[in-house]
Amino acid sequence: MAEFEYQAITRSGEAVRGHIVADNLDAARDLLTGRGIFPRRLEVCAVTVSEGIQARSATEISRLRLSMRERVEFITRLADALEAQLGLLEALSVVQGEKPRPHMRFLVGELIARLKSGESFSEALSHYPRSFSRLHVAIVAGGEATGRLDYMMRQLARLIEQQQQMRSQITTAGLYPCFVLCLGIISVVIIVTWILPQVLATLTSNSSLWPAPTRILIWLSIYLRRWGVLIGAVLVGAVVVWKLWKRTTVGRYVIDSLKLRLPFYGKVQRRWALARFARTWSVLLEGGVGMIEALGVVGGTLGNAALARDIAAMREQVRRGVSPAQAMNEYRWLGGLLGRTVRVGQETGRLAELLKRTADSLDRQTDIAVKRFMTLFPAVLIVLLAGVVGFIVAATLLPIVEMETAMPGL
Repeated sequence: MAEFEYQAITRSGEAVRGHIVADNLDAARDLLTGRGIFPRRLEVCAVTVSEGIQARSATEISRLRLSMRERVEFITRLADALEAQLGLLEALSVVQGEKPRPHMRFLVGELIARLKSGESFSEALSHYPRSFSRLHVAIVAGGEATGRLDYMMRQLARLIEQQQQMRSQITTAGLYPCFVLCLGIISVVIIVTWILPQVLATLTSNSSLWPAPTRILIWLSIYLRRWGVLIGAVLVGAVVVWKLWKRTTVGRYVIDSLKLRLPFYGKVQRRWALARFARTWSVLLEGGVGMIEALGVVGGTLGNAALARDIAAMREQVRRGVSPAQAMNEYRWLGGLLGRTVRVGQETGRLAELLKRTADSLDRQTDIAVKRFMTLFPAVLIVLLAGVVGFIVAATLLPIVEMETAMPGL
């Protein structure tokens, strides 16, 4: 199986170009002719997997990675094609022919080849873990088992889009305050280490006569100028150690637990993670994935090790026969609204629907909290920075005012 690039003319005389997957050159030409496309140039551009023969090593193929945007684009296009009553192979060929990026086109060609070799679509996706997670594979497998692959692909696309939108919103909420804070710190350091000493050098050299705020700033200025490089090196080293520690299992768990306990940020994190948990769980249940299997998949999609550990423990209890609602109420982060939703959903047989409604409610609460944060926190930060700058200005002007008072007319 190979991928061919062609330049051709249609029956109407329109010049077209694109890619097609076929066994050989003659088969590619026959396929194009059957579609009413007459190739002027046809040549091999990439080789795909066929009957166990791989064009690249397994390691190279497993490293193929789609970005979040490319993943949503691929899933959405495929869902559109499936909803148009196209077969899976034909739908993938349509996606491949829409001139996506080269690595996406290659990946789609790999999927087509694996499907032709007898693998299911979920099995084919599982060979590319850097592009499709366990969640994607589980949802596709559920769609295949229930015969609703087009619906589940649409649900998967919406799920990824909503998660990306909320993550982007939370990230954006923190950018402006971080920018203001960094700019303020840099400005204060420049003033204290460079501008302030030059201004005070014109005054008396007897620092004991200066007011207390001025003496504090002079001490800070001397300290920063003498030890500034060492302090910077220590801070950089601390950041590196922190990032390395975050990658460990213990470090990730401790940091994620602290995130959930922070006064404001923790509440936003909890709501966002629980909304993601509820929405993903509902999509898996809709796709026919079993309760225990769904809990095993969803725990790794939350981006929080503390919540993932609680969900794993909850899953073990459910495996032993405990009801999900009862198991959830034993864990601090999972009980409350979500626990009541699961209990009512089990009693009424509408668990997937109620989980989705709860996720919508949590997303709205998160959106309101983020907007409130965007309104209040930058203002508070600016007031604090104004106070620091005011202290510096006062400490600079107080010696001048005292000298003018002691010796009027100067």
